[in-house]
Amino acid sequence: MFITITCNPKWLEIQDELQKYEKDEKRPDLIARVFYSKIKELSDQIINKHIFGQVAAKIQFVEFQKGGLSHEHILIILDKQYKIKNQRNLTGM
Repeated sequence: MFITITCNPKWLEIQDELQKYEKDEKRPDLIARVFYSKIKELSDQIINKHIFGQVAAKIQFVEFQKGGLSHEHILIILDKQYKIKNQRNLTGM
């Protein structure tokens, strides 16, 4: 499975911490902390809580877009019994 999560400066966790006239682009520290916490939670859901099944391997990396928004790509390989299988059409069509 291939999953991408992109940081959104309009997330409530970010907006709630900004001062009245503060703009999100002036707080890269806040945006990075919230993004990291969301990645950490997603990884916990996938690896420890097995929302897709038992994970055999995982690779993840963060990239930055030109506009400055970070995003993470996650490649997950599930154990054999949890892999999605493609079955042929049983009606013969």
